[in-house]
Amino acid sequence: MSLFAFYAARGVPLDALAAASPTEIGFLMGARALYFDEQVALTAAAIAQSLTGGEKRG
Repeated sequence: MSLFAFYAARGVPLDALAAASPTEIGFLMGARALYFDEQVALTAAAIAQSLTGGEKRG
């Protein structure tokens, strides 16, 4: 997913992204990478918990 698509879907105006400096673009790229890493970790933890029985509710 492109940087513009990622942030536009989260309400950041495209003109603000287009006007961002190289330093700001680098920061946004790093933040997007951290977001994806966190999503992978959360998904892996949820799958592991479901496969091991996890917490019983009820």
